[in-house]
Amino acid sequence: MLLTGWEDEAAISFGEELMELLSIRSRLVVEGLDDSEANSLAETVPALAPLLRLDHPAKALVRNPFILQRLLRTRLNTNGVLSEAELAWDWWTSGAHARGLTGGDDHSRRRVLLAVTQGQLSGLSLVDVSIQAASAVSALVADEVLVQISTDWVKFQHDLFTDWAVASTLSEDPQRIQSLQLNEMPPFWVSRGFGLACQRLAESDDDSAWPNLITALNNDEVKDGWIGLALLALVHSEHSNDLLDRYSETLVDGEGPLAASLIRRVSAVYGQPAEIVLKNALPEGTTIPQGLLLPKGPYWLQLIGWCATRFERLPPEALSATIDLFGTWLTLAAFGEKTISPVLLARIIHQSA
Repeated sequence: MLLTGWEDEAAISFGEELMELLSIRSRLVVEGLDDSEANSLAETVPALAPLLRLDHPAKALVRNPFILQRLLRTRLNTNGVLSEAELAWDWWTSGAHARGLTGGDDHSRRRVLLAVTQGQLSGLSLVDVSIQAASAVSALVADEVLVQISTDWVKFQHDLFTDWAVASTLSEDPQRIQSLQLNEMPPFWVSRGFGLACQRLAESDDDSAWPNLITALNNDEVKDGWIGLALLALVHSEHSNDLLDRYSETLVDGEGPLAASLIRRVSAVYGQPAEIVLKNALPEGTTIPQGLLLPKGPYWLQLIGWCATRFERLPPEALSATIDLFGTWLTLAAFGEKTISPVLLARIIHQSA
């Protein structure tokens, strides 16, 4: 048995099995809407129909039910390709899309968001907002952006709001990144927000913002995980193809270590063991190469396309990582992949000739 409180007659005892169940943490994963669900919702709520059409360029983003709710309030043009980083910034600058609620203007709500974000980045789980405008705090609580745990003590209601607030706080003033514990690996709860901040800097009109960030993170005093998130931001963005082209010179500078790091990180993070994926899909007796990885998500193809268009011009480190990436993909040809493999094989043969 386990005891809580002082070990006396007043202590309450719980069985070990119950305590074990209480200690387990789980994560709720909200799946995106499939085509059937999207069509049904569009018929029920006609205002959503333009966002839920099958050919919407930001389909992967707008099919998230939680984000879809926010898209109804955004000031952005939702007919084209829209990135989550753009949506997060619009949410931030509008005071959490809270226009139309009584009490508090956009600027006051934004100040509350900044105060809560900075408090959480400093390590606080709850933030004191007693000095903030009461009407702004009340509006954010009413809109379920913040949750009030006790009088004047709040936190973000949803992890997504934490991500968007961290992203906006850091990208609004990149100097704030220096206040993070960069000599330690990125905390799990900061990682996604930091990645979105990197995306927004990469997508911004300032061509030097993302390269300057890479330069600041690329030193021995900063843990490798931070620059890894900054590199992955390029492929995570809904504008990934444009960003890879835009920052090609930065990626292939020198021997191409940044491009090589990005390629290897994508292969590792978004690879899944073939022996597990294909275990029940192949005829009995089929031998699967040891250590073969299969791509998970669209990121491999984005990089393969980028590498293939500049294969002859890649510097040594980037070329080595690219050949490894191509080689892994070409192994899939033995299992029926006949679309990309012939193109990659032709590139390699042409380069070797």
